[in-house]
Amino acid sequence: MAVLLLLTLGIVYIFMWLRKVGSREPGLPPGPPTLPLLGNLHIFPKGFAHFKFTEWARKYGGIYS
Repeated sequence: MAVLLLLTLGIVYIFMWLRKVGSREPGLPPGPPTLPLLGNLHIFPKGFAHFKFTEWARKYGGIYS
């Protein structure tokens, strides 16, 4: 019975954590979605980064996180 309870709590915790991935805390400026530990590295280009920054500025405004 205890194993079933721990398994259920673990699944609920993982589900809650996955819902939070990519979202921002209230009060922070808007910005592109993030991943834990990687941040925005997964969408950052290898070359011509200024084009990506310009795109983000158009989409999220002059200040983004």
